[in-house]
Amino acid sequence: MKVSTKLYVGFILQFIVASALIITTTLLQESQEKDSIVINLAGRQRMLSQKLTKEILLFAQGDLPAESVNKTMTIFNDTMKGLANGGRAPLDLDGVNSVQLPKPTDRGVIEQLQKVESIWNPFLENAGKFLKEQAPAGLEHIKKNNVTLLKEMDRAVSLMDQESAKKVQFVSNLLKAGQLALVVIFLITLYVIRKNVQNLFNLLEQLTGGLRANSTKIWEVGSLISASSFQLAEGASEQAAAIEETSASLEETASMTKQNADNANQANLLMHDTGQVVEQANRSMNELTGAMKDITVASEETAKIVKTY
Repeated sequence: MKVSTKLYVGFILQFIVASALIITTTLLQESQEKDSIVINLAGRQRMLSQKLTKEILLFAQGDLPAESVNKTMTIFNDTMKGLANGGRAPLDLDGVNSVQLPKPTDRGVIEQLQKVESIWNPFLENAGKFLKEQAPAGLEHIKKNNVTLLKEMDRAVSLMDQESAKKVQFVSNLLKAGQLALVVIFLITLYVIRKNVQNLFNLLEQLTGGLRANSTKIWEVGSLISASSFQLAEGASEQAAAIEETSASLEETASMTKQNADNANQANLLMHDTGQVVEQANRSMNELTGAMKDITVASEETAKIVKTY
């Protein structure tokens, strides 16, 4: 895998993990805010159960009108429906403001709210009858189940607290895991960068060493070339001197050759003169020989004459 690909993968993973953490944290924060509202309203139900019982007792004594009791019963009932099934629930005791509650998802909370409803529904029915008919049985039912309703509602609030704490713990663990993942990915990315930067430094060091070695070789080659150039210059000077000497020798040779040619011409002339002298000598010898022959003949004739006498 290329270095750039590894870095891109590292950055993309960091982005994905960070985005997942941000999105999950945001969603859980919103859910936690809703859980906070749910727990507050569930805690208010415990107070309303006691308030309702007190108001019914005041109504039985004639110290409180039925409208006040009905208002508290309506607030409790609407809140109970929102907590158990999800939906609108009164946010204040006047019933002016309301809030949308999510449907519970934890099985233990759902079962506990169903148990509270199983106590609340007959409690509400008996309270309604007592407000209309002032039947003693209705008041006895309220007195008998008032504490039970409070306890079961308290257990529901505890379960909601536990569920919320689990979410908080989950968010905390998720954040820690995400931070650990980001640190690991960052360290891996840093290792990849450092490793490749170190490789780059090694390559640069090798390149620098190569350049240094090449520079040394170039310097050595330059020195050799300089020495060779010096030697060539000396050789050229010596060769020029030799050429001059050779030229002088050639000139001297040419002069001697010319002198030899002149001597040869003179020798030719002497030979020609010598030839003429020889020829003349030959002619003289021939004449001498002829004369000697004539003398011989004359001598013989003289001798013959002498004998005759």
